[in-house]
Parts: sequence; C-alpha cells; structure tokens
Amino acid sequence: MNMTPKNEAASVAASIQNWAHERPNDSAVVFLADGESESDRLTFGELDRRARLVSSRIIRAGLTGKPILLPAQSTPAFVLALCGCLYAGAIAVPAPFHARNRGNERLRSIVRDANIDVVIGDTDTATKRLLEAIPEISSLSLDDLECETAAIAEYDPQSPAVLQYTSGSTSAPKGVVVSHHNLTANITMLGSAFCLQPMSRILTWAPLFHDMGLMANLLAALHWGLQCVVMPPFAFLQKPRRWLEAISRYRITVSGGPNFAYELCARRIGSDTIERLDLSAWAIAYCGAEPVRLSTMQRFAQAFAAAGFREQALYPGYGLAEATVFVSGGVAGEGVRILPGDAPVRGQLVSCGRPAKGGTVVIVDPESREPMPDGCEGEVWVSGDHVAKGYWHDAEATAAAFGARTSGREEAFLRTGDLGFIWNGELYIIGRRKNLIIHRGINLHPEDVESTVGACHSGFGAMGAAFSIECNGEEQLVVVYEVLNNLIEEAESHAMIDEALNAVAAEYAVRLFDLVLVRRGTLPRTTSGKVQRDRCRMLYLSEELAGTVQRSPHPSLRRFQSPLAGRLGSDISDSTPKV
Repeated sequence: MNMTPKNEAASVAASIQNWAHERPNDSAVVFLADGESESDRLTFGELDRRARLVSSRIIRAGLTGKPILLPAQSTPAFVLALCGCLYAGAIAVPAPFHARNRGNERLRSIVRDANIDVVIGDTDTATKRLLEAIPEISSLSLDDLECETAAIAEYDPQSPAVLQYTSGSTSAPKGVVVSHHNLTANITMLGSAFCLQPMSRILTWAPLFHDMGLMANLLAALHWGLQCVVMPPFAFLQKPRRWLEAISRYRITVSGGPNFAYELCARRIGSDTIERLDLSAWAIAYCGAEPVRLSTMQRFAQAFAAAGFREQALYPGYGLAEATVFVSGGVAGEGVRILPGDAPVRGQLVSCGRPAKGGTVVIVDPESREPMPDGCEGEVWVSGDHVAKGYWHDAEATAAAFGARTSGREEAFLRTGDLGFIWNGELYIIGRRKNLIIHRGINLHPEDVESTVGACHSGFGAMGAAFSIECNGEEQLVVVYEVLNNLIEEAESHAMIDEALNAVAAEYAVRLFDLVLVRRGTLPRTTSGKVQRDRCRMLYLSEELAGTVQRSPHPSLRRFQSPLAGRLGSDISDSTPKV
C-alpha cells in the first residue's frame, strides 16, 4: 500500500482528496467522545464528500480568504468545519471553547483581533451559548448540508490556512499565520522524523486548538492518509488510563503529549490495568510542549514494560506554534538521549534531537545577535519553510520575532525566546527568555492570570505576580497578590482564595498550586514600578516573601494537597527548560 501523496508538496486539502479517491472506505478519523467507546467515525470518502459541501457553504457566504471561528471540540463537526475551511480557502481559527462559558473573554479577544464575523457551528446548546457570549458574530450552520452543491476553491499555497492563537484574554492576542505551504512543509518533516508507514495509526487527546493536537496529529494523519483516533482532553485528564487503553485497543503506533501526561500515567495507573494493556505497537511516544524530565521518562518506561512498552519508543522533541509545530526531534527507535559527559555544560539534560530536515536551528547571543559556537548557551533561532508568516495584523511583533538576522547570513530567522545550546548536532533547551508560564503544555501569560485573579474579588489590590515552579516533576502555577486591607480576616482571605481558584479554573482550566496574599507595597518592583516576577518567585521558593497576611493554609490549593504538605523543600526545583 502506498501512503505517499501523489505530490508531497500538495496541500492538506489536496491530500485528503487524493486519499478519498484512492481509498474512500478507509477510516480517516475515529472519535471517542467519552474516551472509551467509539462514538463516530469518518472515512476519507465521507470526509471529502462532506467537506466539499461545507466548502460550498463557505464560498457562497463570501468567506474565502476570511477568518472563521471554529470552536475546537473533539467532534466530527469540528473536523468537517476545519476541512471545509481548507477546501474553501478560508482561514480556520480554532479556539478553545467550553459549553459552560469558560474562557469567553479569550474567545472575545480572538474575535476582536482577527476581526471575525462568523463562527461555524450547528444547532446544539454549546453553539447557542457561544453566540450569546459573543453576540457580535453570526453562525454559519452545518445543518442541511445535502442542499449544497459540492465546491472547492483555488488559492495561493502561501495564503493563510490557520490562525493559531498563542496568547490569552487580556494581553494583546497574537495569531500565528500558518500558511498552506507551512502546513505541508512541517507535516512532511514530521512524516520523515516519525518514520510514518502505511500502517501507522495516530491517537491524540491534545486539544484541537493546540498545535500539537491539530497540526502534529489530526492534520498530519489526514495528509499522510492515516487513521487518527481522537478523544477529548478531559477524558484523559479524568482517567489517564483511557489514553493507554485506546492505544492498546486500536494498536496505535504514534501518540504522545507533554511530560505531565507520562507522569500521570506512571503515578495513577495500577498493575491491574497494566496487565490488560498491550502497548507493543506503540513505536513513537513523543514528548514535548513542556520540559521533558528524564526521571519521568524512566519511570514511565519501567512501569509499562510489562505491557510491552519499549523505552526506545520514547521520542523527546522541541517545537512551537510559530514554526507550525515541529522544530527538532530524536531518531525514531533510539529512545531518550541525554547530554554526554564530554559536553562543556553539566547535568542530565534531555536531548531534543536534531533539527528537522529542511529546517535550520542556530544558537545566537540575544544581545549581540552573533552566532554562538557549539556548547555555548544562547537564544534558539529557527528558519525554514515551516516557520509561519508572522502574527496576524501585527507588523511590529512580526518584525521583532520573525525578521531576525545574524551576521553573515541572509535569511530571516524566528526568535523563539527559548534558551539552549547545540552539542554534537543535537539541541538542548535550558530555559526561556519570554515571560510565559507553561502548564500541561498550554501557554499562559502571567498578565492574564494576574488580571483574572485581581478582578475576581474586591479585596484584591492593584498588583500581583503569577509565575511557575516545578513540583513533583510538573510545572505548577503560583500567584502572589497584594490585598487592599492589610488587616484581612481569615474568613475573608479564604473567600478571596475560593474566588480566585474558581476564576482561574473557569478561564484557563488550570488549578492553582498556591495563592499567597501579601500586604500592599510588599511585592518586589522595578524602579519604574513594574512587578519583578522572577524576584518574587525566588522569594517564594526560599519562603522569604514579606508581608504575608494569610493565617492558615487553604485546603483547596494544590500545595496543601501534595505530598509536600505545604513545605517548599528539595522537591521543588527552579529549572524551566521548555520542549
């Protein structure tokens, strides 16, 4: 069986049409609505037929070349809407959406920034709630599609295919402009890196608004003519065993997630479940989107060896949305590689592999912009056809991030904001310059979290600091916030923390590890009055924060539910590499 598209440089839409012609009855996408039982399935033939009808509706509405909001849910409706946009030459804007009104402000900011007029939806309750939350947009229904006459549009491969939004609700949103050509280039890189074969099968539980779930899994599978099994993120988070059970049941060969996913499985899945699993088909267990911990990889491999899992299947990598998704990865079948002893840098750093074929990675001094020799730390810069066009309607940010140049080289580079070095041709990530919090693979801007906490209760003051720490092998979210009343009572402090917990969970689907209330004026500031988040983080870790007004631990904060029992001891590290 041939899995190669007739033209590897063809768009994803053209590839789907190719597979629909050659193998119309082969499964394209399988849906596990509850993470366990199969709820729906699309063949390549059915996907192509219905995507053409969605495309017709988009074209008739005059939306070719325009952004369309797609509430990202792990459903056939989302996949059809996405493919319909690709067929019609419209710009798909996948965004997180929850039926219970979570994250509405993030959606509003995306709608404003992209100047979106239309959402593709149906008549279900979730879509109705979205339209109520964002009344300025209208709905393009997927009902009665059989009334349409199938149609597709012609468009320039360099035109935008997807806007991948990377920021949150209150900071200026940034939509990464991923062209059809960027998609094809990066998915081709992934196919080579993962050694995809005709019988490869992919499974994802990652959110479909996230580059990992959307680009590296769903669209990669559709381009290469492979079956993709999709389950909602909450299904995995509720019961991590569902991920591995589905891998076992469907004989999945490629699946993965951030480091925390492997950690959850190693901790929570018992021997009785492991005995029922068969993970012997799992050839590529990729790990990315947050720091890859050697200890986590070792625990996972040891725990699931009895189920046929081979540690050589582990595949750490590095990527970011601005490069579509994938930048570098290891050699399939070699497992985790760590920094060799002859390197000038010390420590058991996990290798993120070599740059993907067709891409270039250089390490640059972020101040002088001079390339750094092997073994010397600097900022990671990336170039190649997979690097996106820039940020939507943001020329200044685009020039700063995507137009960087080093001495002696003509091509423009993407400044990733991540710090690392190259040794023996392999990339190692050691930290990041950009002010991001990465929790379970999702980027959070501290300004957004601080704004959400400050607005949730009248007792909060004007200044807060959000940052991340590492605890028990996972990145955790901590907020320190000043209060208006320095004589706050315990009952009120607990009420404020309750409100903050609820607000952060509702807006970002994240559980606060800790929230420390401090007196006005005690947060460390710069001379210009800006909060010093790094300094605040250091004081928090050393338990030297001044002006704390809380009187007792709050039982719902994760810090006081962890094995640390509220103590910030040796289990917390300040390492923050990102992969």
